[in-house]
Amino acid sequence: MASGLIGVPLGSAIAQKLRTYWQQADPLICAVGLLISAPLLFFAMITANTNSTLCYILIFFGQLSLNLNWAIVADMLLVRNNIKKIFFL
Repeated sequence: MASGLIGVPLGSAIAQKLRTYWQQADPLICAVGLLISAPLLFFAMITANTNSTLCYILIFFGQLSLNLNWAIVADMLLVRNNIKKIFFL
């Protein structure tokens, strides 16, 4: 739960910062978050039998990077598509 509470606002803040410099930052932040989370969660499953502390740490950071996407995807799908439909772009 803590990784979600930290990851969602962190993803939104990163997107807002990078969007001022680079308009196409949103999908790249989502891609980087997914690419980081996959190996972390994979290694968390491997280390579950041997080292539970490392497993929990890897799960936390894997879920943190996975939760970077939620606010960005909602912004891309809900807000920007509706603006395009309103103005027929």
